[in-house]
Amino acid sequence: HATSTMGLPCRQAPIPPKPHYGLGSPARLRPATPRAIRLVPQPEDPMPKDRARKAYIDTPHGQVHVRMDGPDDGAPLLMVHWTPLSGRMYAAHLPLLADRGLRAIAVDLLGYGRSDPRPADWSIEAWADNLADVLESLGIARTALIGGHTGASVAAELALRHPTRITRLVLDSCALPTPEL
Repeated sequence: HATSTMGLPCRQAPIPPKPHYGLGSPARLRPATPRAIRLVPQPEDPMPKDRARKAYIDTPHGQVHVRMDGPDDGAPLLMVHWTPLSGRMYAAHLPLLADRGLRAIAVDLLGYGRSDPRPADWSIEAWADNLADVLESLGIARTALIGGHTGASVAAELALRHPTRITRLVLDSCALPTPEL
């Protein structure tokens, strides 16, 4: 019998054979040749440069960071990110939306990205009201709204709490809370 690292007796199990993946035994692997390598094209930068205008919006609960692109008189579209990400997830979309004449705004929810930390006692409803403050500060009376994951819950809550502010609503991967939750 063998002894474990804690000094307790244990049985030695046989070492299982290594799996065979069709490459020969590990001792007989051949070095790769240019003919054996298949190159898959990769983008130069998997995260595109974030060239959007950036600003901080003062709200009663802290500064909220936003990225914006498009004409100031364009139809606004507010984008609310997945958590734990930030509005940077929409960086590649901002110029495309701006090219279509939209005023695209990607927000960092309080506690994420470059926004201030959120207060300790915080909720989806509080994030929704905080975004209403952001819209007010930006001078946006009505906006289309898209949210993903937790951002979808915040977007849905914003639409429920401030329905006159929302023209259209897109929810991506939204959880459907039930009374049991």
